[in-house]
Amino acid sequence: LSSGAAIKTALRRANECAAASVEREGTQSSYESAASLAAREASLVASLVDHTLLGSDYDSAEAIDQLVRQAAGANESETSAAAVCVWPQWVPLVRQLLTGSDPLTAPDKATFGKPPMRVATVVNFPHGTADVASVVEEARAAVAAGADEIDLVINHALLARDIGVGAAAAEDLVRAVREATPTTGRASEGEEGEGEGVLLKVIIESGMLGSAAAIRAAAEAALSGGADFVKTSTGKAAVAATPSAAATILAAVSRHRSLAAAGSRGARAG
Repeated sequence: LSSGAAIKTALRRANECAAASVEREGTQSSYESAASLAAREASLVASLVDHTLLGSDYDSAEAIDQLVRQAAGANESETSAAAVCVWPQWVPLVRQLLTGSDPLTAPDKATFGKPPMRVATVVNFPHGTADVASVVEEARAAVAAGADEIDLVINHALLARDIGVGAAAAEDLVRAVREATPTTGRASEGEEGEGEGVLLKVIIESGMLGSAAAIRAAAEAALSGGADFVKTSTGKAAVAATPSAAATILAAVSRHRSLAAAGSRGARAG
């Protein structure tokens, strides 16, 4: 969930459900049914999820096709996921599937008649130890192949050993990738003008950092470097996301947003 739009949306949903509606004939108030509320909340959650396939055993076009169909909620839901996240080599195929230009989707075009999903991929994943030049080239290639979002892993092992050195290296890496990826991008299908651009989501691997101070430094480095989102973990480490790590990241995002210029998009926690 983002610390901006998603929270506002959740609050709006809560207010909608709490408010009574007056029927046209009379003054009897009625509330949304539990089933209807559950369906709407499920749709909201689905719209915020990156449907992801980053395992070593999923390396076939058929598996990617199934992933895209699941993310689109084909024949099951009116809501699609926010994005499909795959290894870089699968980005072109996902782009083809989402635009209906690949025979695997025929006769189902685009995202099955729903709003277009974004294509996400990972770089410097999962260990975060590649050099800056290699990571920048990896990110550029992913965007050229059709990626809308980059999930970038910082060198969390370095930061865990030395917070100062590691945070500086993380900020330099994030800034280099941010400068190499466009901040405006493709317009959605059928729309004119430019789209949202490439989102940069930085994974700090919070479970391996060892302390709240290191987590805070990693989050602040990511934000200072230009991250749009800060994410807790790759899902590949022994310790993944924890509530306390999430709270530390959210606090860093809050401080960063309070310093951002008015009108800027700001940063979010993912």
